[in-house]
Amino acid sequence: MQQTGTQDLTQAIQSAMKSIQSATSAMQPKGGAHQGDPGIEALRQRVHEAIRERVAEAVHKRLEGQVRERLREGLRERLQQELRTAIVEAHQSGDFDTERVTTILRERLGELLERRIVSAVHEGAEDAIRERLGEAIREALVQGPLAGQVSGAEWERLTSMIRERLLEGVRERFQDVVRERLRETIREHLQQALRERLRDALQTAVSQAQSGPGVGDGERFVEAVRARLEEAIHERVMEGVRARLREVLRDRLEEAARERLHEALKNALSQRMAGARTGMAGAGAGGFGMGAGETENIANLLRDRIGDAIRERVAEVVRERLESVVRERVEAVVRERLAGAIRSAVAEQFTLGSGFDGGRIAEAIQDRLDEPVRERVVEGIRERVGDAVRERLGEAIRAGVQQGGAGLRNAA
Repeated sequence: MQQTGTQDLTQAIQSAMKSIQSATSAMQPKGGAHQGDPGIEALRQRVHEAIRERVAEAVHKRLEGQVRERLREGLRERLQQELRTAIVEAHQSGDFDTERVTTILRERLGELLERRIVSAVHEGAEDAIRERLGEAIREALVQGPLAGQVSGAEWERLTSMIRERLLEGVRERFQDVVRERLRETIREHLQQALRERLRDALQTAVSQAQSGPGVGDGERFVEAVRARLEEAIHERVMEGVRARLREVLRDRLEEAARERLHEALKNALSQRMAGARTGMAGAGAGGFGMGAGETENIANLLRDRIGDAIRERVAEVVRERLESVVRERVEAVVRERLAGAIRSAVAEQFTLGSGFDGGRIAEAIQDRLDEPVRERVVEGIRERVGDAVRERLGEAIRAGVQQGGAGLRNAA
């Protein structure tokens, strides 16, 4: 009976091997050319189509709310201050020049809004793309040639491998591309809103200042202008960003799919085949691989070694990068902005009739430097620390695995 059971098991394993090989043989690489891989090419087209139709638009909708809120916050916090500065500087050049106010606001406010919007996209894009890519890839795989041949856990593994490979392609230069594409769009639409509404806003503020209480109140005048401009700027800039962001997402996803998808599918299916063969080889040797207890011991050992390596190597380089990037970015803001902030603060106080008030001048200088310092430091930390983690995390994991492997060999 035992011998019969062993023969049955062997026959079942051989049958399973043939079934798996038959299901995926049409997708095995033949020379690397797309034309020679009809199975992979059909699957690639299905996945590519799902990405093209669903992912960019879904990610765009998810990011739009974050971008809209970040844009509104930036205008609420800085529009009045930048208006005050632009009005003072336009007056200093002689006769008051509305076009000069527009130019100043376009550059200063445009730079602020660009940082806020790019930051919002950068923070929210990867999670949104990962989620939507996973959904599209999984659906395309389930409905493709492997339907009925792959288990639920295998769908998730295949989806994860393909998705991560595509994400690498999207991630490359993504933030730079977003900044390049959005920079002029933000400034152009900001300028359009100002040219359409600024003169009317100034005339309304003049009328209110002349007819209401507190005639000559500079802050009241600036607030009246801000109230007339904020919503118009928000809607016009959002209109431009919405269209350009959709284009950026679509282009980057399309480029990543074109460059990476075929190879990602080949690699994922090859690994699946290799895993299937390994499992069958283990079965032929008298079992289906390591037992649960042995697997748990190995996992615990690797966890300790890899954790130690990550803590030592990654934390060290992050500390070094943080110190240097904070110093560099603060020095850059001081070099670029401090002199102008002082001049604007002093001129503003005298123009608004406040005379030389050291406390108010210091407060005005702080207002002008606070946002640039924070934005530059945060941006620098994100870039430099991100690079450091990418560089050292892989090294740390490999070192931990090697140390763990040496420990296992010694124990054996």
